[in-house]
Amino acid sequence: MDEIGEYFFRLDMNYGPDIKLDCLAILEEFWGVADRETCQKSLENIRTQGHRTKFNVLRSALPSDGSIDAVSMEKFRQIFRFDLEEGQELQMSDADYSKLALWVQRTNKYLKEPGILAWDASRYIHLVRLSFVAGHLSDIQAWSEILKLAPLIEGRFSNWMDFSQSFLIGRTFWSGSDDPRVKSICEKLLGHPASPWQFISWS
Repeated sequence: MDEIGEYFFRLDMNYGPDIKLDCLAILEEFWGVADRETCQKSLENIRTQGHRTKFNVLRSALPSDGSIDAVSMEKFRQIFRFDLEEGQELQMSDADYSKLALWVQRTNKYLKEPGILAWDASRYIHLVRLSFVAGHLSDIQAWSEILKLAPLIEGRFSNWMDFSQSFLIGRTFWSGSDDPRVKSICEKLLGHPASPWQFISWS
């Protein structure tokens, strides 16, 4: 994550074949990807739903005026639990749900219409890269998958700052906490003269 330059333009992330076993393990453990078919299925899921779908539904359950009444809070809680697997328990108190709801509501100040689309887009590219290094996708297949994402992204962000905000909020939603290191990397990408974000314009 700390590299700038060639890293951003290579499917293999500038790693040699020695990383293949690690990629295979990451794909199987964290993505449930074991071959090209499961890879493409996971990519399609991110394109059509991703984390942004649940996030947007959660946002829509909360009043836009900054208040949260009991009915909205219960609706928020039901939405949050809706897609949990059977038997999966969450160690969340009422205070935890309230804190999460307030945080989601506050993101309205920073997010524009695309919501956390940048987070899903970044997850998508990461999955393509891992799958390429693991051998599940050829370079042509990998770029073909990446091009399928383009229509979802094109024209959705005004600049890299918008993209960065969308990514950071999405990552916090996924992880449950802020990561100062990731925020620092985004700031570096926004300001470093060698960053692709400096010379590749959204327009």
